[in-house]
Amino acid sequence: AQVALQSPSPPASRPSRARHAMIPRAAKRGDGWGKEQRTSAGRRIVADLGLKGSEVTLREEPWAAVLAAGELGQRCDWSFAAATADGGGGAELLRSPATGLRFASTKDRQRAKAEYLAFEARACEAMPSGRRFSDLPASLRLAARALWRGACDQGTDGPIPWLGLEDHWHSLSESRRGEFMGMGELCAGVVRRGLGEGALHPPDALGAARLLAVIAVNAICITNEEFREIGLGLYLHASAFNHSEEPNCSQSFDGRDLVVRARIAVKKGEELTITYAELAESSRFRRAQLRTQYLFDPLEPGAGGTPAAGAVARRDGRLEEVLGRGAQGWEPLASGLAWSPEAGFAPAQGSGCAVASDTVVSWATELHEFWREASDSGDDGRKLQAARKLWEAACLGDAQGAKWQLGVGHALRLHVARAGMDLAIEAQSWAEAAAWARAVCKSEAEVYPNPWPVPACSLARLAKLELYLGNFEAACAAGTRALQTFGALGIDGSMCQEVRQMLAQAGAEGHGRTQAMAEQRRQNKAAAAAELADRPPKGRHEAVGIDLGALD
Repeated sequence: AQVALQSPSPPASRPSRARHAMIPRAAKRGDGWGKEQRTSAGRRIVADLGLKGSEVTLREEPWAAVLAAGELGQRCDWSFAAATADGGGGAELLRSPATGLRFASTKDRQRAKAEYLAFEARACEAMPSGRRFSDLPASLRLAARALWRGACDQGTDGPIPWLGLEDHWHSLSESRRGEFMGMGELCAGVVRRGLGEGALHPPDALGAARLLAVIAVNAICITNEEFREIGLGLYLHASAFNHSEEPNCSQSFDGRDLVVRARIAVKKGEELTITYAELAESSRFRRAQLRTQYLFDPLEPGAGGTPAAGAVARRDGRLEEVLGRGAQGWEPLASGLAWSPEAGFAPAQGSGCAVASDTVVSWATELHEFWREASDSGDDGRKLQAARKLWEAACLGDAQGAKWQLGVGHALRLHVARAGMDLAIEAQSWAEAAAWARAVCKSEAEVYPNPWPVPACSLARLAKLELYLGNFEAACAAGTRALQTFGALGIDGSMCQEVRQMLAQAGAEGHGRTQAMAEQRRQNKAAAAAELADRPPKGRHEAVGIDLGALD
């Protein structure tokens, strides 16, 4: 049974013009959604009942959501449906003249108009010459939409709901609070222009700044079915999920609606957790991001993450592994090297950790600089060529004179393989793209927990490439593994339907090829038998190959 968690009821005094927009939308959840608990460490959610893997724990529409800058004009601004086969069925989007935003249908445009589009249109008219509302950062646009909705919802019934979310305001540094105040002044001005003269509850700079701080630690990146970022949303109930280095839940999106499912079986009373950061990167970089943005370290005692320390250490070992050529072949070095696109390589940390030699660090640094220069060039052809050279030098292990190579799950190896795959697809070099996709799947299997949606998407992409190349058996293998992972996670969207169609096609094509090969063998055998039957009979000495002249 689905249970609705209602947002606070709208005040009766709200103008009827905005009533449709402000009717609270239900956040539906499954039986396993637990009660919110408040502890000294903050809020958390525990399971009321035992959960099986793939069960939905939360389905929620956002309080406010915005598209990423690169998606504006490419997707419906309300439903986030794409104008391409990615999710919009190829439908032409309707354009709003006042804002430039696009919508999949008149109904979607009317829903947006009732909630934020009218305000946004007025704000666009009042923007300084040469500036557009869509040019603002996604977080500021999200704050403006939340404030527009909040201004209409606010009344004598109590504060608007996002005021109860954590913002860490008093723990922020003076410089960070100053940044939020500067953005808050800009945001409050935009919102006041959108509300127009005579607004009952115009926001001030401090209120807007506090909301921006709320967004910084509570907003969730919205992704498409391939888990590529397409927007940003503020989800009131989902904000209660805490981070774990080994989460028992995973999240996906149906348009802009958030769906959280149990990834594995969860016992009654156990906390439901998600991850706030990318798992396929060394924990030192992830911990630094969490300390900076969310002001906590997941591996500190009392942070709720210490039970996952063993899993983190194993994952770091694969993400940082460097191999050296020894007497018995390639062997892991005593110390690995962590890598991130921003920081480059860093030797292992912690007491008891071996330190990589200067020559290994120098070799790795050269790799990073080579890749960074190619990535910064903006030339896709040069970047693809750099990916090939780096892969040959540091990943294959057969380069002449090579002393070291990156392990199968190393972060740089995975990063280069993903970039190579995307660049090869863009260049329509399908055989090379399939080779890169195989490398991606192999690396992701080493570093992500099982099941996890990202490897499933990569397997689905590999199946499509293998099918295009006529590798039907390989396409079936990759597609089957993708569906198994999606099934374990309870995901069954358009990507799964496409994989099923590919499997049916690969099976049919493979069966047809097998029949054709069997028929060809039968014909070859019949032709050989006919040729043998047409030959004249040979003498006994010819049959055994005797040379009569040699006998003489």
